[in-house]
Amino acid sequence: MLINAEEILKNLELISFPRLAGTIHEERAFNIIRNKIQDKGIEYFIQKFTFTTFYSKFLPKILFSLLFLLLFSVYLENIGFLWFNILIIMIFSIFLINPIKIKLGKKIRSQNLYVRYLTDSKRTILLNPNNNDNFDLMNILFIAHVDSKGQRFSIKIRIFSYKLWATSFFPGLLFIIMNDIIFSNLYFYIIEIVLIGINLVAVFLIILNSTNNKSPGALDNASGVACVLELLKYYSNKEHSLNNYNLWFLFTGAEELGTMGIRHFYDTLMDFNREKTYVINFDSIGKKVSYFSSSINPKKKREIYHIFLQIAKKINLKLGFSSSTFGVRSDGLYLQNQNFHGFGFGDPSSFKHIHSINDTVDKVEANLLKKLCNFIINALKEIDGSI
Repeated sequence: MLINAEEILKNLELISFPRLAGTIHEERAFNIIRNKIQDKGIEYFIQKFTFTTFYSKFLPKILFSLLFLLLFSVYLENIGFLWFNILIIMIFSIFLINPIKIKLGKKIRSQNLYVRYLTDSKRTILLNPNNNDNFDLMNILFIAHVDSKGQRFSIKIRIFSYKLWATSFFPGLLFIIMNDIIFSNLYFYIIEIVLIGINLVAVFLIILNSTNNKSPGALDNASGVACVLELLKYYSNKEHSLNNYNLWFLFTGAEELGTMGIRHFYDTLMDFNREKTYVINFDSIGKKVSYFSSSINPKKKREIYHIFLQIAKKINLKLGFSSSTFGVRSDGLYLQNQNFHGFGFGDPSSFKHIHSINDTVDKVEANLLKKLCNFIINALKEIDGSI
């Protein structure tokens, strides 16, 4: 069972339709994946979960509104001590919230689907996620999220709004503090007013952006789903198994609405040995592929990274390196924050299309996904053989 570009393209086309988390469209995408796995005689496990939209849709808007109020309150100077402390407490409280436990907002249902292969010769697939046998063995997790989302504003406008916010909030706060303590200068007051006005515009842009179900999600993330499906097909042949690693193939739901899928699946991974586990996340791969990492990069793991480059060169894969780790609010980033090691693959040049109606199949190169899958297979052979 070799990696097949035609099958990758077929799976890419099957999954590329709007499928916002919690809708019948996301469920349809999961059914397609489940049927593909069933057709190959592979057993799987489904984890259903519920959550609310408050964390992903409303909490960021509340946070930036509170930060603007903080900036404006500091500018007014004569704010009460109680009001100032209330603002600070509210802002810091947001960072302590557990998204899974939030009950406010619309209730959404989604699911995760996964397969697990053991390293033993029987190639047993565990269906019971509470069975911790062999959890201390080495594990490799292939992850791709299934859902897609569209947004009112293009990614350029969204990035612009956040940059506008950052370049007005922090300098604005600095100017206000310096003017109060040191200068008390009229020109500084004018600069402060301008920066506060700019910050208000940025906050309005952030608030006005909204989520919709219009993006076909070919890049984000049918491309990743197609890769994980193809790797699952390859490793379903026991001749291709690794000697030292359990293999997990995980399709998560509701990644676009607060990485809820991986957050709910985390209970299954809590007892994993972080030093013996690699997370491989596939997200938004188009015409190019870049390598994202938190632990295996040119500075920290030069020897392994050199091996990666040699493997990529052999199969004619142009593999770039990005200093960004896993992506922004992605499944990989969440696991990185839980101290898991690993690497992710994406295409930063494709970000201009994602979350829009332009995220279509023609933006993805199936042959590139084939090369990436072959690269992963060869890289894991090297890692497995070095133990």
